[in-house]
Amino acid sequence: MHTLRRYRLDMLQAETEDQLYDSNSDLIDLYQDLQDFDDDSDLAKDILRLNQSLLTGGHNVEDLVNKRKIRYANEKYDNFEFAINLEEKSDELENTWKRKIDSEIDQQYLTSPRSLEKLHQLRRHRMDVLNTQPVGKRPPPDDPLQEYFPTRITDRARKTRNYAGNVNAQISSIVDEYKKTLRRDDRKQLTSRIKNDHVKKMIHDAYEKSRNGKSLLDAFYDVWILGAEDKDLLAKSFTKKRIDEARELSKNIDNYVWLISKKRIRGTERIRLPPNPNYQMIKYYPKLIKNVGFSLNNPLGFMLEVVDNRENVELIMAEYKRSLQNPSEISAANFQKIEETLVQGISKYDNDSEKKEYLQKVFDILISRKLNDVEDDDDIDNMFDSFDFLF
Repeated sequence: MHTLRRYRLDMLQAETEDQLYDSNSDLIDLYQDLQDFDDDSDLAKDILRLNQSLLTGGHNVEDLVNKRKIRYANEKYDNFEFAINLEEKSDELENTWKRKIDSEIDQQYLTSPRSLEKLHQLRRHRMDVLNTQPVGKRPPPDDPLQEYFPTRITDRARKTRNYAGNVNAQISSIVDEYKKTLRRDDRKQLTSRIKNDHVKKMIHDAYEKSRNGKSLLDAFYDVWILGAEDKDLLAKSFTKKRIDEARELSKNIDNYVWLISKKRIRGTERIRLPPNPNYQMIKYYPKLIKNVGFSLNNPLGFMLEVVDNRENVELIMAEYKRSLQNPSEISAANFQKIEETLVQGISKYDNDSEKKEYLQKVFDILISRKLNDVEDDDDIDNMFDSFDFLF
């Protein structure tokens, strides 16, 4: 009886140890702040506390140790690469960054194509750029949309966000802090309950999609409320991926509040992403030409225009990307959202004639930029009006 009881207890402990192993493995993938998975982190210590003799199913503590070290080394590498490109002082690159590269990243845990030598090459290249460029900081390129965004007074906001309450309460607090940074006239833009709710939904959706929602809100607060620079965010041990995620959310919300929801109009056109000045405008949507074989309507077997819901939309979207001054300004997710919406739209039509008319109208709106905000009863115009991001 005692032997059976001992056996059952050992099985329970083994199951618990395996669960701890799996949980720690998931945390290595989940964390987005370097201090959460560095050598001094609680995670590193918890992994070392695992009892190898109780693990089953091929679980090995050393494998988990290596997984954490590989993740940490590669994320730190990406942060260093990002920070070096931001560095403005040649002496910092020559001394501080050389020391940091050699002492803070272990080459054996880097995955290809990363290497310490590549970081040093980047460091030396950045020094050459700084040493050869004219004295004085080059002004940033003009943003043609900047005139529509307000001047904010970030000192009015809390230096750290409010962690009280559930996630909805914390998001509401973030929006309230943002309002404090606005001048009185600009604050009116966020008095609408509908607009406030949509902004909170955008934040909450990003929180739910994030692998670490708390960390995202922390970085987002620093970006959207305090206007933190990348070097300040890196100093707080946010990974580059986390910084990019926070900036993307901030950009989407600002575009919604100050550009899209206000439906600012120049003439009859909505404010859009800047066009490519060198783009050669074409009059008609790009057609899909294929060999359809011989038929009564095509006895000689000529190549003819065909309509394919997906392929036609993809051709237009490729043309749209070429028409932008900076294609990277629209995220992959938003680009995909436009494409899928257009595919759904064309699927509602029954014959090729109607579909061709739809494709031309979409082309006129997306590439020729003939979006008329006055035609609120037009289904296609309304489809574009529904996007809560700048395109």
